[in-house]
Amino acid sequence: MFEFSEFFSDFSVSCVFVWISVFLD
Repeated sequence: MFEFSEFFSDFSVSCVFVWISVFLD
């Protein structure tokens, strides 16, 4: 499963950081 889980994990972390930035802005 060509590192799809790792990619998805990074994607999720990125989404969380974006949400935090938007929420705190």
